[in-house]
Amino acid sequence: MKNNKYRSGIKLSVAGLISTLFASPAFAATFSVSDEASLRAAVAASASNDQDDVIDLGGNTITLTRDAANNTGGELVLIDDSNFSLEISNGTIQRNNGADLFRLISIPEGTNPVNANSGQVTLRDLTLQNGRFGAGTTAVNDGGGGAVFTERLLQTDNVTFVDNAVVGNGNGGAILS
Repeated sequence: MKNNKYRSGIKLSVAGLISTLFASPAFAATFSVSDEASLRAAVAASASNDQDDVIDLGGNTITLTRDAANNTGGELVLIDDSNFSLEISNGTIQRNNGADLFRLISIPEGTNPVNANSGQVTLRDLTLQNGRFGAGTTAVNDGGGGAVFTERLLQTDNVTFVDNAVVGNGNGGAILS
């Protein structure tokens, strides 16, 4: 009788191991966006869903605006989502010519205490256009990155940077890392 208990325990352990080995892999969440509001919503959702994410612009041109009076809009801030990656692909992100100065994308340092470069960001098949970072005019460098400022691991693949600049005393007309 005692041996049957052990045998059934072994069977359950082996069955658990097999189901773990052949479990379906986790898939990335894909967000299809077509305008500024849906892009901002996808960025917000990707920051906290605890999985890899892809934001697909669908070949669209997304024009970012900024309302200085209400302090809304402006740069996209890609917040750390633990160890999960984010890819933004397939279109154009540009700053509205009439908008206040702002860079297009900001990627602050990760919050994971083990690896500050957690949550790699990939920009793929994109055009980033007309980003403007308004740096100060003092002798001290006040930052930069007209299109992208990153403190984390960033991979770019087939990304075109068009007419991005730092206005004032800063660095990185397209990217500052």
